Amino acid sequence: MGWDMYAVGPRGGRKPARAAFRAAASEVVRKAGSVDCGLGDGWLDCSPCARWMEAFHGRTSAWKDWTPEDFRAANANAANTEAPEGESWDYWSAREFIRVCAENNLWGRASF
Repeated sequence: MGWDMYAVGPRGGRKPARAAFRAAASEVVRKAGSVDCGLGDGWLDCSPCARWMEAFHGRTSAWKDWTPEDFRAANANAANTEAPEGESWDYWSAREFIRVCAENNLWGRASF
């Protein structure tokens, strides 16, 4: 068992953003060659993504549930960062997850 983050809507569903998550996953593969296995379905699976989410938000918070405001703040911060050299699937997976959640007013449910 490890860390997971699930995007959820106001009624607990992810359906409204499903197409956006799939498009985001395709974009990450294009940029980085690989992607977190859950991004296309509206969730993240890997702890390296959690570390990027914490870095984008500016506090140790990926291990707790996120509000839409958390996603908007992290999205604004992420816009001022650059992808690291080399393999960056975790950076881009976290950044795109945050962007889609921010744009769709979603919540994040942490599980571990």
